[in-house]
Amino acid sequence: MKSSTTLVIAAIFSAAAAVTATVQAEDIIKRVNGNISVGTVLDVTNDAVRLKIKNAAGEITTSIPLAQIESVTMQAPREYDAVIKAWRDGKVEDTLAKLEPLVAKFRGLPAPWMERAMILLGEVKLTKGDIEGAAKVFADFQEIYPESVEMAEVALGRLALEKGNIEEAREKVSAVANEARSTLSAGPEKSAQFAQALFVMGGAYEKDEAFEDALANYMLIITVFNSDAALVKQAEVRAAKLKEQKVVVP
Repeated sequence: MKSSTTLVIAAIFSAAAAVTATVQAEDIIKRVNGNISVGTVLDVTNDAVRLKIKNAAGEITTSIPLAQIESVTMQAPREYDAVIKAWRDGKVEDTLAKLEPLVAKFRGLPAPWMERAMILLGEVKLTKGDIEGAAKVFADFQEIYPESVEMAEVALGRLALEKGNIEEAREKVSAVANEARSTLSAGPEKSAQFAQALFVMGGAYEKDEAFEDALANYMLIITVFNSDAALVKQAEVRAAKLKEQKVVVP
C-alpha cells in the first residue's frame, strides 16, 4: 500500500503536469513593440489575428493586426494534422479539400506550420496538374511571407520543373540541394525543404539523362531527408523506375 506521503507527492506532480500542459497549449503572440499576448488563436480575419483570452472575468476575443505582430508561437491545429495524414496516405483530393479552407482560415499567420501549409497547397495543385493554381499560391506566399526567401525559391524551382524550365529549376534549388548534401542532417521542417530541392534536382538530372545523379538525389530523400512521407513516396516511384533501367548510384 502506498504511504500518504507518496500519494501527496504523486498528486502534486500530477497537478503540476496538468498546469504545464495547459500553459503549453496556449498560443503566444509577440508584437513588434515587444508586448506578449497569450491565449488561443482562432483565425486571421481582415488582416488581424483573432485571439481568445481567458481572464478572471471570463473569456474575451481581441484582434491584433498582422502588421503589429513579430511572431506567433502556436502548435499546428488538428486540421493541419489531418491534412498531413491525407497527404501521406496519397489522398490528393482529400488533402486539397482539407487544406484549402485551412490556408484561407489562417492566411498570413506568421507561424512555421502555416508557411509549410501554404507551400504544400502549391505542391498539391502541382500534383493535380494545376500549374496556374500553384503559381498563384506561390506568388501569394512570396507576398505574404517575404522573409521566407529560401522556401519560396524551392517552391518556384518545383514550379519551373513542372513547366519544363530545367535551367531555371536548377538555379532556384541548387544552393539548398548542395546544403542538403553537405549537411546530411536536419529537423523535420528543414528536412522537408531539403527533400523538395533534391526532388527538383532529381527531375532536372532526369531531363538531362544524367540518370545516376538523379537516382542519387532520390535516394537521399528516401534514406535521409524523409520527413515528408508523401514526397518520399514520389521519390520511391522515380527511383524504382530508374532501377528498372539498371541505373545505380555512383
